[in-house]
Formats: sequence, structure tokens, C-alpha cells
Amino acid sequence: TQGKDHVFLWKRPTGPIIEYNNTHEHIIKTADALFTAGHALDPGSLFTPQSVLKLLKFAHSREIPIFFDIGPSAFVSDKSCIQTAIGYANIVLATEEEAYEWTGITDTFKSAKFFINNGAKIAIIKMGPRGCLLMNQNNHVQIPSFNIEVQNTAAAGDAFASGCVYGFLNHYTLTQMGQLANAIGAASASKIGTGSRLPHIKEIIETLTIKEHPIFHLHNKVN
Repeated sequence: TQGKDHVFLWKRPTGPIIEYNNTHEHIIKTADALFTAGHALDPGSLFTPQSVLKLLKFAHSREIPIFFDIGPSAFVSDKSCIQTAIGYANIVLATEEEAYEWTGITDTFKSAKFFINNGAKIAIIKMGPRGCLLMNQNNHVQIPSFNIEVQNTAAAGDAFASGCVYGFLNHYTLTQMGQLANAIGAASASKIGTGSRLPHIKEIIETLTIKEHPIFHLHNKVN
């Protein structure tokens, strides 16, 4: 919008409640990973918070990697549900603001460490124009952002998360995972639209080759 202010649109879900059943377990059993976010635990969700937690528990028992993005709605939902979801998660994602609100820790590094100390294998903190911080039990990296003209940030966080999931499943290093996630998030934010308008692989590759990105310079220097 003019002045680059955010416009928030929201619609209360309509339709019948989707009850938990064994079909959902079959889908989970065949999955390589499970991703969900704080908004899925909102009391008004058609797929109820109780059903989400049952599926997280089932996936956890099957040792299926679980990604949980705290998200802003986590702070208007039942915090005990959010805490349970974080406990099941292998990989926790949050913005700096969300990490602070949840942990009470202002230092980004220490807030990531909080999630690691509480059972997460990887903590990923989204830092906006300063990139992202990724941490596991042995290492941490901060990946700089890409220099883009922001058009629309809607769904950029989900796009970023998709890069984290892809990188994890393909055994990327923390650096590789963060760079890919940043690129997908940046490619999403540099265009208008969500859903089918999210970036395609060509756009992601184009973003990854932006010469102003510090990792691009480092790569050229090494080679």
C-alpha cells in the first residue's frame, strides 16, 4: 500500500469442524516431515487444536521431523497448546519479536539457545532485513538477507519455512539451509501475491545469484 504500511485481512473460518481420524495418521506415516504453525492452534480453527496436538504426538512417536513456526497468533491462542507443540518440535521457527515474546529474552542468540536447551534440534530466528540466525547443539550461523525491493511480505514467512524444510530433508548445512530459506523468502517478498503466486524455482535461482549478497562474494573469492 502507499507508504508501505501493512494491511491485515482476516476471515473467521466457516464450515463443519474437521474431526481427527485414522486417515490423518496414514498421511502422517507416509510423510518425510510435518510442518505446522501457531495459527493452527487457534481455538477458532476448523481443524481443532486438540486434533493438531494429537497428530504432532503421533508424528513425534514415529520420529518424523516436526517443524513448528510460532507465529504471531501464538500469543492469542492457548499458550499451553503452543508449549506442547514446541515440546514435540525438532525445528522451531520464530521472528525476533516472537522469540522475545515467548522467551522473554531480548538477545536473539540467547533466545535461540533457549529453544535448543528446551529440546529443539534446530532453532531458526527470522531477523527481517538482517537475515536469519540458525542454531543447533553444536553450531550457529547468521545468514545476511538479500538486497531486494519489498513488494509484499504476505506469506514470505511460509515461503522461508519451505526452504528450511527442503534444506533439512536434503541434509543441507545450517549455512546452506539459511541461504536457501532467505532466498525463497526474498523472492516471495519481491512480488505481489500468495498461493500460486509464490516464487517458482527460476525466481529463487535468480535471487540466489544476486551479486550484492555477501555469500555470493565469498563464493567467488574462494573459487
